[in-house]
Amino acid sequence: MSQSKEVRYTARSITPPADRNGTSKSKSPTPVRRSTSRSPPPKKSDSRSPPPRRRSTSRSPHPRRHGRSRSRSRDRSRSRSREDDLRNPGNNLYVTGLSTRVTEEDLEKFFSKEGKVQSCHVVLDPRTKESRGFAFVTMDTVEDARRCIKYLHRTVLEGRLVTVEKFIW
Repeated sequence: MSQSKEVRYTARSITPPADRNGTSKSKSPTPVRRSTSRSPPPKKSDSRSPPPRRRSTSRSPHPRRHGRSRSRSRDRSRSRSREDDLRNPGNNLYVTGLSTRVTEEDLEKFFSKEGKVQSCHVVLDPRTKESRGFAFVTMDTVEDARRCIKYLHRTVLEGRLVTVEKFIW
């Protein structure tokens, strides 16, 4: 009788024990070690980085001419200021810092000190129906609006410091 220690192979072992000849006793392939993570391994197509950008030809009907600058922001800023004057001649005001308790009537009374108020609109939260803290006021004339900005900007209405600015779209 030979005296050899028998080593038992358990499911937790990585590789089965080798016999005297150096070959494994198990005829099944060696088990693959798996990660303890429960999430599936990422697929090759599921890369987190965006695909590389390719240069493409312009799809616009008018290809860019070499004589023009790429940036047209100067032209846009000039036209915007003209458009702003057309959209808002200066009598629309943007009011911020309002209390949630302020109503359109309170705001109209506050602004009527400096001129005739055409309309008032306090922006409300659609769910709670209380003021979101800002409003739009349209004065009758541009001069009334300028007076409101001059005398009502950074004043207190119902315990809150309000700001009054010309509304720019």
